[in-house]
Amino acid sequence: MKIRFLMIALILSLPVCTVQAVSLDTSGRNAQVLIFPVFTTQGAFETDFTIRNNTDQGKALRVVTKDALAGRPTISVNVYLKPGDAWNARLIGQPAFSATLVSNDESCSVPRLASPRATAAQLDANLDGGRLPRSQLVTGYIEVFEMGEISPELAADCDEIDSRFADGVWSTGEVLVNDGVSAPGGGLSGISYVRDTARGNTLAFRPTGLADFSNVPNHTVRQRAGRPSLGNVAPAQAEIDGQTFGFSSSPINAVEAVLMTQQLSAEYHSQEGTQAFATAMVLLPTRPFHANPGFYRPFNASPFDPANNQVVGNIVDNKGDRLNNLSTPAAGELCDRYTGALNFVSLINFLAFSAICDFGEAQLFLFNDDFRGVVELPLTGSVTADDGTSFNGLPAVGHLLQTTLNNTDELGVYAIPMRRQ
Repeated sequence: MKIRFLMIALILSLPVCTVQAVSLDTSGRNAQVLIFPVFTTQGAFETDFTIRNNTDQGKALRVVTKDALAGRPTISVNVYLKPGDAWNARLIGQPAFSATLVSNDESCSVPRLASPRATAAQLDANLDGGRLPRSQLVTGYIEVFEMGEISPELAADCDEIDSRFADGVWSTGEVLVNDGVSAPGGGLSGISYVRDTARGNTLAFRPTGLADFSNVPNHTVRQRAGRPSLGNVAPAQAEIDGQTFGFSSSPINAVEAVLMTQQLSAEYHSQEGTQAFATAMVLLPTRPFHANPGFYRPFNASPFDPANNQVVGNIVDNKGDRLNNLSTPAAGELCDRYTGALNFVSLINFLAFSAICDFGEAQLFLFNDDFRGVVELPLTGSVTADDGTSFNGLPAVGHLLQTTLNNTDELGVYAIPMRRQ
């Protein structure tokens, strides 16, 4: 009996081997990757965002803004966070028709953002042999990658970090230099605010977090390297409902399986004596990995085959009755830059418009008095794991933007995360 107890104690004392696999960060505090669903510097809009390190380790991060048209990087910045530190930054529209990243935060960044500022038009002037359309630099989304952990002492020493880039161990000319950088450990969280400075409205967004994204350091020292990206998941495995699935033939499918949803839905409502309008905003962050070369060509790879380029949906009232089928705007409408096969930040506008559509003004539908129901967006597509398991839907993140009005006064503007199914 004594020997049996000793054997049980020995077994319990052995380290537990866990399989690294990317998954959704359901805690909101333990991500290695953060995906902020939208930023805009269009007109009077600007976007503030915060990234927090919730651990006792230093962190090396890559912050990348992506354009709304093709998901191409427009600004890339390395940020180094001390234990328990947070980094605050703002995207503004100066100069006009662009997005400029500014920060007075004391956390270390390369380049430093007080002077010179990092501007999308400057960094990507020669992308694909020519300038991006100017309108596509002002709206997009933000990806944040933990490239690895560094010592707390290094994370607090901005002069030493600058020296390593100037003539030290990070100045070798290589794309990846992991000297002094260990594997990512997670522990990131964040929040963003899209502000309409003219009207005083603010929309708050929580980013989607990916945990256990990589078990190897990925410290990128070139500004325009194009990595890390969502395709650098390591190993190419996904944890879904407590099970681990491999995607060795297409690593990006591991991220897509984690983000996969067959339907996005959210409630809308207004009260007696008010009006309200709402817009469904859907981000498809992996679709750039399935695009043909060039900006304006269609997608032809799973899960975004040509038959699934348009997202369609319906409005359901609070009794479960469908009110009407919805259709996307006709081609050529001035607002259709937010819809269709080419956009990765998609304001899914189910009405046609006759005027230029600013962010936040695109109406999904207008409803009066005491009216409520559900917006449902069925999504079709699939990816397949190495063992043949299929994951159906689309890798999507959705928000319903609703504005409530009383005559001409705006009573409230807010963003509702759409439920995944």
